[in-house]
Amino acid sequence: MRGPNVLFVVLDTARARTVFGDDADEVAPRLTDFADSGVRFANATANGPWTLPSHASMFTGQRTSDHGAHAGTKAFTAGRRSLPARLGRMGYQTAAFSNNPWISPSFGFDGFEEFSPCWKLFSEGADLASIAKMEDRRDQLRELASELLSPTGPQTVANALYMQFLREGYDSGARRTVRRMKRWFRNRDGDRPFFAFANFMEPHLAYDPPERFQRRFLTDEQIARVETINQDAWAHITGADERTAEEFEILEGLYKAELRYLDHRLGGLLDFLADAGELDDTAVVIVGDHGENIGDHGLMDHQYCLYDTLVHVPLVMSLPGGDRATTCEDPVELRDLYPTVLSLAGGDPSELDAATSGNVLADGDEIGSDREYAVSEYLHPQPEIEAVRDRYDEVPRDISRFDRALRAVRTPEWKYVEGSDGTEELYDLTDDPAESRNLAADRPETADRLRERATAELGPLEYRSGDATDIEAGTKRQLEELGYL
Repeated sequence: MRGPNVLFVVLDTARARTVFGDDADEVAPRLTDFADSGVRFANATANGPWTLPSHASMFTGQRTSDHGAHAGTKAFTAGRRSLPARLGRMGYQTAAFSNNPWISPSFGFDGFEEFSPCWKLFSEGADLASIAKMEDRRDQLRELASELLSPTGPQTVANALYMQFLREGYDSGARRTVRRMKRWFRNRDGDRPFFAFANFMEPHLAYDPPERFQRRFLTDEQIARVETINQDAWAHITGADERTAEEFEILEGLYKAELRYLDHRLGGLLDFLADAGELDDTAVVIVGDHGENIGDHGLMDHQYCLYDTLVHVPLVMSLPGGDRATTCEDPVELRDLYPTVLSLAGGDPSELDAATSGNVLADGDEIGSDREYAVSEYLHPQPEIEAVRDRYDEVPRDISRFDRALRAVRTPEWKYVEGSDGTEELYDLTDDPAESRNLAADRPETADRLRERATAELGPLEYRSGDATDIEAGTKRQLEELGYL
C-alpha cells in the first residue's frame, strides 16, 4: 500500500512566542490558518538551540548526546538510519532544498536522491573559495583554469557571481527555493510518493526583509534607522558594541517582517500544491528548528543558553484525510518527528533502537505525546569563547561564564536548566514565561526531581570536547557570514 506524500518544512530560527504570539494573524497569517485547520503542538521543544544538532535530531530521532553532532564535532554520520534514507528504501522519492550550509551532505545530511544547495545558483560547479585559499599562485591559476575549462566551468563562474553579489539581493533564498521546489514537483515521478524537505533561512540574522514587509511592523522613522543598527550578535554579547532598547525594538520588527515574508512565500508553495491536487494525499510538517534571542536575557542570536526563546518552537502538522483542528498541549521533542514521519509512511517505529525516539505524535486518529517532559542539550559553546575574544580588540564583559555545557528539562509548567559549571535555574513557566525569576533555591524539590529524571535517562551532564572539523572553504565562508564561525 502506497504511503502519503510528506512535505517537511523547517523555518530556520523561528521561535514559538513570535510565530504564535498575540499578533500571530499579522506575523504569520497563512501559518496561523494552517495551524487552525491542522494539529498544533503547543509545547514543542528543540533538542538543541541551533541548526546542526537540532536538524540532526529530526533526521535521526536521537538527542544530541546520542547522535553526537554539536559545536565540538560539527558532523555526524546517520547513514542508512537517516530519515530520507529509510524513506527511500520504502519507495519514496526524496529531495532536499537547503538554504543553510550546515544542512548539506558534507555535514552528514545525506540519503536524498536529490539535494539542492540553495545558496548556489547551480548544484554543479567548483568551490572557487577553496581555490582562493591556495598559497601558491601558480597552483591557483592551474586549478582555476582546469575548473573553468571543465564541463561545469560556466556553472562555477555563475555560482561564484551568485554567491558574491546576488544570493541575498532580494531575500535569503525563499523566492528561488520555492521556484526550484515547484519545478521539482512538476517533473517528479508521479508513481512514487515523495518526501520533500526544505530549510528556509529568512528569520536568521542578518535581518533584511523586503521593505514592504518592514512597513507592517516599523514606522518610517524606524525604517530610516535600519541600516545604522549593528547586527553583530557577538559584539553585543561581549559589550564591544551594545544595542539599545530602541534598537532591539527595530530588530524585533525586522524579525517579524522576515517571518511575514516567509509566510507569504510558504503560502504560495501550499497554494501551488493545492492547485496541483497534491495536498489531499500529503502530510505537511512545518517546524522551527530553534528560536532566537533578540536582546532577551542580554543575548542575541541563538547560542549560549537554553531559554524558551531558543528551544520553544512552532510545530504544526496537516495530515491526509481532512481538517483536524487540534491543539496538543503534551510535551514534544523535535526528534519525535522521526518516528512520526516513518509511521505516517507505513514504517514500524517499534523496530527502532533505544536511543531513537519511538514517540509517534500522529497515529491514525490518535494525536498526542507519551512524554512527561522534553529535554534540550547544548554540549559545547558555538562559537567558542576564545574565538569570540580573538575577534575584538576589547571585550569589556567577562564572557567566560558561557564556556559550559547545558541541559534543560521542560514540562508544560516548569523549566529546569543545569550547567556543567554547577549552575542551576528553575522557572515557573505558567507565572513567568519570560524565565526571569530563578526559583532553584526556593523550590529545591522541584529542581531535584527534574534533574534526577534527566540524569537517570541521560547520565551526568558532560562538557563535550572539540574536535577539528575540515570544512570546505566556500561553506566555511557562508557560515562565517551567518555568524557561526
